[in-house]
Amino acid sequence: MNLNKLKEVGRSWTLRRNYSYKLNEARVA
Repeated sequence: MNLNKLKEVGRSWTLRRNYSYKLNEARVA
């Protein structure tokens, strides 16, 4: 497993999770 590739996937997953979290927060507010 390429470590750099793993970092890229992890970072994009975190960004996606933060994005959906902000969307949910905006919907509730």
